[in-house]
Amino acid sequence: MQYLLILIYSGLAIEAQPRSDLQMCFEEARARIGEELKVVAWDNMNGSNPIPKVAYAFCAPGVTAK
Repeated sequence: MQYLLILIYSGLAIEAQPRSDLQMCFEEARARIGEELKVVAWDNMNGSNPIPKVAYAFCAPGVTAK
């Protein structure tokens, strides 16, 4: 069975990453809270537009489109 690591960032960006092991997925979800979104370029507008961070992370059974 395949699982998805779902990351919801502040600012409501959502990312789903496939994982094969549920326990490892839970451990990674816990560790990713607070992680900044990886962006190439970002204008934080003198601090008023901070880079989004992971606010929620959880695992669920599912698949992603390739």
